[in-house]
Amino acid sequence: MQWLDKVFSFINFLFGNWYWKRKFKHKYSTSLKKILNSDKWQVIDLRPSAAFKEHHLKGSINIPITNFKLKYYEKIKLRKKILLISEDYRSNLNVYLDLKEKRMHPFVLFGGYSSIRNNPKQDDLTVANLI
Repeated sequence: MQWLDKVFSFINFLFGNWYWKRKFKHKYSTSLKKILNSDKWQVIDLRPSAAFKEHHLKGSINIPITNFKLKYYEKIKLRKKILLISEDYRSNLNVYLDLKEKRMHPFVLFGGYSSIRNNPKQDDLTVANLI
């Protein structure tokens, strides 16, 4: 029965990502440089404030998920495309759905912030505050 679990796990891996990519608009970390340099985009980091202060993307703004519904209207520019960043790309999708419902243009960073932080090719895009 162990081989059957591996088969189901593999099928879930293949089709789970496929379904997710069809349902949610996303961007890969390879397009971050272009997004950060564009005036058409706004990058919002949904991680907690402490994690944001420790390490974040240059030009991104922090709206922690705990305060998002209270503060998003103060910081989000309605005419811009929005790139949402969280630790894991599948967490906090309720924010994506809320923004989509309000006729905004959200996208999710595929791979989450952990894919950026562990990538030495993207060190020039991040800011690290060593305490």
